[in-house]
Order: sequence, then structure tokens, then C-alpha cells
Amino acid sequence: MADDYVIEIDSLSKRFKQKVAVDAISLSVPKGSIFGFLGPNGAGKTTTIRMLLGLIFPDSGSARVLSREVPRGLREVLPKVGAMIEGPGFVPYLSGLQNVKRLLAAAHVTGAEADRLAMSALERVGLAKVANLSAKRYSLGMKQRLSLAWAVALPRELYILDEPTNGLDPAGMREVREIVVNLAKEGSTIFLSSHLLSEVDQICTDVALMSQGRIIKSGPMETLKEDQVGYLEVVVDSPERARDLIGAWYPDLSVFVGPDSSTIRLAVGQDDDFAGKLNYRLVTEGVTVSGLRFSGRTLEDIFVRYVGEGFDVS
Repeated sequence: MADDYVIEIDSLSKRFKQKVAVDAISLSVPKGSIFGFLGPNGAGKTTTIRMLLGLIFPDSGSARVLSREVPRGLREVLPKVGAMIEGPGFVPYLSGLQNVKRLLAAAHVTGAEADRLAMSALERVGLAKVANLSAKRYSLGMKQRLSLAWAVALPRELYILDEPTNGLDPAGMREVREIVVNLAKEGSTIFLSSHLLSEVDQICTDVALMSQGRIIKSGPMETLKEDQVGYLEVVVDSPERARDLIGAWYPDLSVFVGPDSSTIRLAVGQDDDFAGKLNYRLVTEGVTVSGLRFSGRTLEDIFVRYVGEGFDVS
């Protein structure tokens, strides 16, 4: 049902001269989800977000945000959306606090209430100590935090966050992830674009994989991982002998020696009972097992499976 989704995109396209930036994508974002919009830089994520917020118009297709068609219904939609978009337009000579209050004034929040909400937002993103410093003196990471403070200054039904951890150090990235999770716990839906696999993998409930302007795969994170073929990696002292034994015991399994020449990989799902039994059989046959682990079900594995290439996975 439409009420179950906060964003619905149908065959949305955008071209810039000869380049197709977004190529007839369709996508539904479930209400209450932390939705990861994942793809390498240049995949078309920011262009899609700009169309959702009415900053640019699509060439074809349609989109609905909070059950309203955009851009036609943006007047009703935007007050319910907190947005953080690449390249925020700060006033450089104003302080961080003044910049957030300026945004609140546009939402008709002024006076003591604006002071309270602005400081609360800056505290939430770790900028309280530099609230009165002019924005032109902020580092890239501080500007990114200020942009996030803009987005979360008022409670919203939907937060659209474009690369929210760009320019942040690992500690800052962790803080942003915590903010996103807390916003979701408070009842909001989060639509988060990123080129960082690990960022999306840690917090998102749903994901769409985008490459070269197209949606390659989308769905609940758990379902995508369950559908992904996994591997059991066994580290042994005699890989050739272990491979022969496993091949004889389990002729239907694909078994091969890994690139480090001491690891056997088996194409199996995660099954702790199977791993334990295999370990026992190998040891009984005199093969020393120094490690057992399941792999192949990370978001990186899923992306490579469907797209055929990787990207920044830091």
C-alpha cells in the first residue's frame, strides 16, 4: 500500500546534455526504515535526491514523497522533511549557531525557542563548543556536521541525508551513525545515500544498489544477504589433503583452495553444526585446523555479485 512507503519512484530519469545521470529508476522506501542508497561516486545518487527535493526537474518518470507527488506537492512535503545535501549553502560570516537559527526562522521558529532548538541540534552533532565560531572557519568535517545540524534541528517524518559522513574521521562517522539510528528510534524514516559500503552495512535495514544511473538491486538488507551465496573458509596445514578429503565426503559441494594456499573455501550457507562436524572429521584424519569462518555475505559481496565491480569500502 502507498501509505507503507514514504518515497515512491517510478521510471525516473534525468539527462545532462549527452550524459544520462539517472536512467528510468524505480524504488520504494518503506516507512520507518533506515534506507541505504548505495553506489560509487557518480552513480546518480545526488541527482536523484535533488529531484526528490525539487531542486532539479526530471526529464521523465514520477516520484512521490510522503504520499505527495513532487515537485507539484513540495509545499506540503518540505516542512516534514529534514534534508542534508551535498554542498550546503552556509552564510560564511555567520556563526554556526546563527546559521541554524537562520534556517529555523525560515520555518517560522524564532526567539528563545530558536535558541534552544539550534543549540540542541549543534550539541547533537558535536558542535556546541564552536557554536559561536564563524562558519568560514569551520573545517570540512565541521561544515558537514553543521549541515547535519540543519537537517535535524526540527523533528521530521523523513530525513534525506546525502553522504552525511563525507569528510569525517572514524569517530565522527560513528557519531553520525548513532544520530541516524536514534532518529529512526524516534519514529522517523531515514533515506541515506553513501558510497561507503561499511557505513550502510552497519545501520541500514533496507538498501538499493545504484551504478551508472541504474538501480541494480534493492530490498531488505536481511533478504539480500540471505539470498547471497556464502562460503565456509577453513584454514588448515595441509590444504591439498583437506580438499581431497572434503571432496570425497561431500561430492556435491564446490571446494577449492583460496589464494593464500592455506585456506579451503566451501560454497555453503552459514551452518555452525556443519562447520563443527567438518572440523572434527578433518582433525580425526590428522589435518590441523587453525581457523573456521563464514564469509561472502557482506554488502561488498552483494554489490560485486550484482554490479561486477567494487568501490570504496573503507
